[in-house]
Amino acid sequence: MFRSPNCWPSYSMLALIAVTVGGCGKVPTWSEITGKSKTDEESATKTTAATDQVDTVTPPDASQPGQSPPSTVGQNPGQNPPPQTATSTLKAAVTQRFGSLDKCQALNLAGSNALSPDILNDLKDLPTLEHLILNGRPLNSAAMQAVGNVKTLKSLYLDGATFSPFDLERIALLDNLRHLNVSRTQVSDQALALIKHLPLEILQVQNCGGVHGEWFTAKGRDKWFGGGLKMIEADKSRFGDWGFVYVNGSADLEVLMATQAGVEDGRLTGLARCKNLRVLSLRENPISDFGAKELMKLQNLEAIDIFADRLTEATLASLKGLKKLKRMNPAPLFSEQALQFFRTKFNPDITYGEIGTFEAAAGLTGIHEIPPLIN
Repeated sequence: MFRSPNCWPSYSMLALIAVTVGGCGKVPTWSEITGKSKTDEESATKTTAATDQVDTVTPPDASQPGQSPPSTVGQNPGQNPPPQTATSTLKAAVTQRFGSLDKCQALNLAGSNALSPDILNDLKDLPTLEHLILNGRPLNSAAMQAVGNVKTLKSLYLDGATFSPFDLERIALLDNLRHLNVSRTQVSDQALALIKHLPLEILQVQNCGGVHGEWFTAKGRDKWFGGGLKMIEADKSRFGDWGFVYVNGSADLEVLMATQAGVEDGRLTGLARCKNLRVLSLRENPISDFGAKELMKLQNLEAIDIFADRLTEATLASLKGLKKLKRMNPAPLFSEQALQFFRTKFNPDITYGEIGTFEAAAGLTGIHEIPPLIN
């Protein structure tokens, strides 16, 4: 397998790293807000009734953009954080971190423990909050309703969160939502039907075995998410069963990631009508050279992952006319000599290697900036 030394991580890993959004600097993690590590938090849960309250933190020096928040007020290196108080709320911590509630545009609350209703209810009082990360959190119906009350949200990350799939209905009034990540959850086709009216542009349903795309029918295409999805990431789902019926002919779709998604030759027939498709992953799907002939019609394709066992070097002939192609993760049966010949004869600018989702989504517009990787 060919790998690029510059390969980006999966887009869904966004929840585990800090991100930069205009106007709010580094997105604070829960431990940065509270001033406590996960171990400290668990210890506090066992010893105090004030567990769900948050320590205030000192705001960063405005003269040094991007600086991580300093230690808790009055805390010297090596000392434990001061005890929590009755007034230590999420809003107080956000005020300390950003200067005022209206300057918090992104908040990372990823974790593995349940958050108290008071903390989540405070989210609605952050008037400019647009990007919320709740990856891994257990979320009951009340918690999902509290999220649904944050009407300013543009992106919501629930990757690996535990919630009832049908509680998606509680976010059905987030009319500004453009990006939803429900990867590694129990979400199904039926649950997504509850929010089909939302004007989503990016939908991530990786590792969702209940997603077959059966609800994405050609007849109802314009009724799902406004018909304007620009990116679908459906790796390790069953999206290939019916989802390609929806994407076939979609003028807005730019990125389709369908690794191990049950895509067969017959599902590629109408893909050529996706005139703006730039990035396509068909990695580890049961496609053959016959089906791959349809790929020659994707004249705007810039990157493709065809690491599939059944493809032979005959598929390279189907790709030789794609003048915009700059990146390919080739099938394992492609020899080094064949790839070198393809580069020399047809496409001198092409590079070979895996295609990460950061790289795939980097050209999207209308969504918040795709953040860089931060250690």
